[in-house]
Amino acid sequence: MSRMRSIWLALSLLLVLCCSRAVQAQTSVYGAIALTAYGLKANNSSTYYFKSGAPGFVVGGFYNFPIDSRLTAGLDLRLTNSPGIKGGTAGALAFRIGFVPNVVRLRPYFEIGGGVVSTSTDPELVNDGVRPGTYTNGAAIIVLGLDFRVSNSMDFRVLDISSEASSTGGAVYADTGIVYHFGRR
Repeated sequence: MSRMRSIWLALSLLLVLCCSRAVQAQTSVYGAIALTAYGLKANNSSTYYFKSGAPGFVVGGFYNFPIDSRLTAGLDLRLTNSPGIKGGTAGALAFRIGFVPNVVRLRPYFEIGGGVVSTSTDPELVNDGVRPGTYTNGAAIIVLGLDFRVSNSMDFRVLDISSEASSTGGAVYADTGIVYHFGRR
């Protein structure tokens, strides 16, 4: 009896897949300019001390799973780099939820995930009690963003606000840039 159920279940699933509308996945890449503030915790303290903002860039890409809905879900891989003594590097992989409306050109999204933050101390932080050196740690990331559709294959990233935090340091950054979508939407 269970074998017959398995066959009927498999045939039903095959019928549903054959009759359903084809939904395509979406792959996109982006580049943006960013203002980033990297911070470290002082010795024996729970307070983060942030360096003043450092200009830099964000590059990345995301893959939206094939879902037939106005909501999208996918994965985003990003790298942030701000050169110089006030800068650092952060990279993350995050789960991405977005909304693609029919008429309005605004596309809000939210991301949550994990990654790595690396930054060095500078005299500004040593005075606050942070030991000299380079700190690299795993970090959690939260992102809120808004894209504006320019065409079927291009969006303007109006604002992307991100925060990465770990036990010894973190980064907060805001960026704006361009998003390019491959394939049909």
